[in-house]
Amino acid sequence: MKYGVKNDLRGDTYMRLEDFMKIIDKEINQDTNVTLFIGAGFSFWYNLPNWKRLLLDFCNELERKYGYKNHKDIVDKIDNTYTIPRAFTDILKITNIDKSILQEYIANYLNDNKNINKRALGADLQKYKLLFNLSRNCRIITTNFDLLIENILRQIFKIKIKKFYYDTENLNKQFFGDISNKNELRILKLHGDIERPDTMVVTQDDYDLIISGKEYKLLNDALRSNFAQNINIFIGYSMRDENIKRLLLTNKNIYGKDKKMSFVINIVGEKIISYDYSIVRNQNDVEEICVYGQDEIITIFQYLQDVFKINKNKFVSDVNNFNENNITDNFGLQMEYLKALSLLRMRKYKKCKEVIEEIINQFEECNNTKWEYIYMIYGVLLDCENSDKKDEAEYYINKAIKLGKDKDDIYYSIAKTYLNRACVILHTSNISHNLSRHIIQDKKIVTRALKYFEKLSVKNREVNYHILDCYQKLGDYDKVF
Repeated sequence: MKYGVKNDLRGDTYMRLEDFMKIIDKEINQDTNVTLFIGAGFSFWYNLPNWKRLLLDFCNELERKYGYKNHKDIVDKIDNTYTIPRAFTDILKITNIDKSILQEYIANYLNDNKNINKRALGADLQKYKLLFNLSRNCRIITTNFDLLIENILRQIFKIKIKKFYYDTENLNKQFFGDISNKNELRILKLHGDIERPDTMVVTQDDYDLIISGKEYKLLNDALRSNFAQNINIFIGYSMRDENIKRLLLTNKNIYGKDKKMSFVINIVGEKIISYDYSIVRNQNDVEEICVYGQDEIITIFQYLQDVFKINKNKFVSDVNNFNENNITDNFGLQMEYLKALSLLRMRKYKKCKEVIEEIINQFEECNNTKWEYIYMIYGVLLDCENSDKKDEAEYYINKAIKLGKDKDDIYYSIAKTYLNRACVILHTSNISHNLSRHIIQDKKIVTRALKYFEKLSVKNREVNYHILDCYQKLGDYDKVF
């Protein structure tokens, strides 16, 4: 693998988080979307039953009702080749029980989680809200039978849900078509769910039918097209799911290297992830990123959200007040300036500088524009980025000061931009392979921010707070206290 880190916990190799982020940042654009596949591990912290526990409980129920006692032989056979869906198929054949009894049992089994305990979810709520936010740019597909995602978003966030199933009419157009609806979560229940037990894919026969059955050809054509055109990210999967494995392998055979990349966000520690992942990865061109907790999923979701804003030019809503940040009567220039402000806020300094350069080159003849704010950002970013451009940086900063009618306002803007630029956030995989978010403060840049804060003739409470913040970042605690 091109990008790899040895995982001492399992002995295989996985992609580093920073490499995953670089690829995502590069690949997502106006023409490429993302599909998120949500598996059982996504709700791991809510203690929903896993497949093996469900199988055991169903067998115990059969023993109690029908006297069936051979379930231990079947359960003991469960491994990488003899899967739980195959076990369900064999149990139904041996007992001659109709599949609907199994489907109804699972539906009743999972329906205990219908009412959401907000306190029990705690910080995990943010993950579900971010999932909804991402649904405005991503397709969401889940193989989970439960209604946890729907119930959390409905009950707590009051969000409308529009569900699709593998047998939904015109699925290709309704779900795989335009994803521009912003007011509801659109989700495909690929294996059905407990609201419609008859749709639940539970046995090996069900898996075979949905993959190769003629009646599901349109569904599989749409999924294959999705793999060819979109980046696919699997969250909470062990990749033992036969349906997903077959789908990945089929798409590799059809599209080869022409298909988009697929990634697995692997939640290490979950019991279903206990086999040699490298075999599946090599067979299906899937890259794995290991995470260890809900905070790491949240960090990845937040990063994806920022990438969508940057690469799909969705910036206006990201700036608090459109009018307050209005510096020109030229609409095109104003939109590019708002884009630069958003990039600055998200600490995407290189891209911000590129946008400001484009503004200067394309719009500098525009009158009725407060160019001091544009020159100020450009000068600060030049000053911090490149040591051989100090003269050019000073030229633009001085030009901004000269143009600014309110000197205190421009000094404050320069200082705040320096202070923002002094903070760099790095996402890395640390020595224990955990996702880490490091905040680094550049003291030289903080010193430049302090210089301009102290130039202000009137220092209100907010300015004094920033001055104390600078002293604290510089380690000058005598002045802080």
